[in-house]
Amino acid sequence: MNYQDKIELHHDGEKTYYYDINEKNLYVQK
Repeated sequence: MNYQDKIELHHDGEKTYYYDINEKNLYVQK
């Protein structure tokens, strides 16, 4: 997994929102 391909969009203290360039997918890391 290459973390450089993931853009952190927002962090609200509970969840972190990322955008994956390779998969063109938005996902949430809890």
